[in-house]
Amino acid sequence: EARKVFQNVFDHETSKALMKLSEREVVEKVYGVVESGKESVVFLADTPEGERVILKIYMRRAGSFREMKRYLRGDKRFRNVKDDRRSIINKWCKKEYRNLKIARDYVNCPKPVNVHENILIMEFIGENFSPYPKMKDVEVENPQE
Repeated sequence: EARKVFQNVFDHETSKALMKLSEREVVEKVYGVVESGKESVVFLADTPEGERVILKIYMRRAGSFREMKRYLRGDKRFRNVKDDRRSIINKWCKKEYRNLKIARDYVNCPKPVNVHENILIMEFIGENFSPYPKMKDVEVENPQE
């Protein structure tokens, strides 16, 4: 299973992008998978300063890229997207980065740190190697309060 995830995520271009982030001293260490889905895989990582971050790597083989393309075309910021899979996935990643920057003013969400190609780097919300649970997974005793 781990080998399959590795092959789906770390194609040649993604490996080069990760190396570039390392050379630019944005990311120093990459740990294991925190979560994986149909579009992306989330890894835990450290910056050279020792800050723990999340790497959300969008898979270029993601089957839902046609839907991504449709959403991008509807956004004025991303109208001139090429039709190839790589361009669409990279723009989608940039769109999420920009949306997170905007959302931070209104909702409590991870701070976007950097974006390069199909890799989105965000603040890690958790302790040590354990992320805090998602709000949708938390049961609240008195939700009306």
